[in-house]
Amino acid sequence: MTDPSKMPDLLAKAETLVEALPYLQRYAGETFVIKYGGHAMGDPEAQRDFAEDVVLLKAVGINPVVVHGGGPQIGAMLKQLGIESTFVGGLRVTDAATAERHVDLGFVGEPVAVDPTILVNLTNDNFIPIVAPVALGADGATYNINADTMAGAIAGALGAKRFFLLTDVAGVLDKSGALLTDLDRPAIETLKADGTITGGMIPKVETCVAAVDAGVEAAVILDGRIPHAMLLEIFTARGAGTLIHR
Repeated sequence: MTDPSKMPDLLAKAETLVEALPYLQRYAGETFVIKYGGHAMGDPEAQRDFAEDVVLLKAVGINPVVVHGGGPQIGAMLKQLGIESTFVGGLRVTDAATAERHVDLGFVGEPVAVDPTILVNLTNDNFIPIVAPVALGADGATYNINADTMAGAIAGALGAKRFFLLTDVAGVLDKSGALLTDLDRPAIETLKADGTITGGMIPKVETCVAAVDAGVEAAVILDGRIPHAMLLEIFTARGAGTLIHR
């Protein structure tokens, strides 16, 4: 017999499942592309939470594709090597000494085309693809690709239902620090013009807009430090980040 003292917790779990059901039905069989990086990659507990979330998505019939970054880890390693990190427009400059040609960014490339065949095949074989943001250029050189940019390009090529960009802030914030939960291109351009969206957030929102323009239904900028932030965004009416759509 159920302990009466535990009934409130059990009822709360049941209500959560009922709330999630329409979203489970809506997203079954769809592809989600997730850019995973930042400080969440350095926290063992956050790593476990993220892995559990991705496995759960696969278990309920959603097809996740993960593109990993690692900016803080790269920065720490370069510091140990005595190499100074520099950024242009929120993107790290990569030279021959750093790693592996964008005119201003050294050995940093932009995705020109994405062949999703291997990702589709892996997904169909019940694997969860995990992609490193490194690619071969037409000149045969190896290029570092910004992980956000790579993930957005993959999301567009796959026609993903959702593109999740996990970062180290709650999402796009207004000038008072409040979370902006719903944006489209005109709103983003206004926020860039008045200085609300600045620095490293600019390439993030531009990547999300590009993904949506390429056919992704919506992109979401989320705080990857929050446990199960993706699940809160996907399976609850309130959401947890900034949704960017057409």
